[in-house]
Amino acid sequence: MNDMYLKFQSHKNDDYYENKVYGFFTKNGGVSNGDLKSLNCAFTKFELDENVIKNRAIACKSLTLDPNKLVLLNQVHSSKVLLIDKKNYRNIHTADGMITKEKGIVLGILTADCAPVIILGKKFVGIIHVGWRGLLNNILKNTSILLKKKGESIENSIFIVGPHLRLNSFEVQNDFINHLMKFGVNIKEYIKTTKLKTYFDFSQLIKKKIQLLGVKKILISKVDTFRSSDNFFSYRYSKILGKNYCGRNISIVSIKK
Repeated sequence: MNDMYLKFQSHKNDDYYENKVYGFFTKNGGVSNGDLKSLNCAFTKFELDENVIKNRAIACKSLTLDPNKLVLLNQVHSSKVLLIDKKNYRNIHTADGMITKEKGIVLGILTADCAPVIILGKKFVGIIHVGWRGLLNNILKNTSILLKKKGESIENSIFIVGPHLRLNSFEVQNDFINHLMKFGVNIKEYIKTTKLKTYFDFSQLIKKKIQLLGVKKILISKVDTFRSSDNFFSYRYSKILGKNYCGRNISIVSIKK
């Protein structure tokens, strides 16, 4: 694994990769210290703003991208997806997904157990912050609808799911299971029970939701952020340690100029 970021490129015959660049970044290679060491990319009272700005620039420059063109969202676990262009990329946006066809604009999201999902289309790229709330409220479907509206082929696009909280780390209680049932989730398919604990197969539900869109090319990271805490920020792991705050991993995608 690259010390700074992961990249999946198994569909080597596709020309979708020719002018696209993306990465799911680890927490390594930055300038932050203490519990936020070292590539924390989220502003917080526990971190110097200048460190976050430097870390974001480090991530962009490692992929030869302009940090001044980086677009990040005010993420609220919603199902809202936006079209980003030259007119609005400098604005402050509250949403959890975005797409663009503009060369040079860098789309980014921050995660710490939720799943970063990157989309490579013929004309567009996209990025989504997929938590369980957004997943149940159809953020993936909403992204698909927007892409289709703008003329993108979803069936031929590539959906890449980065490191996230996987089955053996996503322990849940009955209230969570009841919530899934209200949304019509097949409990037998996505809930695994042992003698002592119950777990949610977040990865499989993400995959199923993407498949229902008609997508044929899906890549899913097997990296579990909770069990890979040396390389990734994990909110759940930090809570177990009694930490006040957890850093955020950045994922980015762009169309090259």
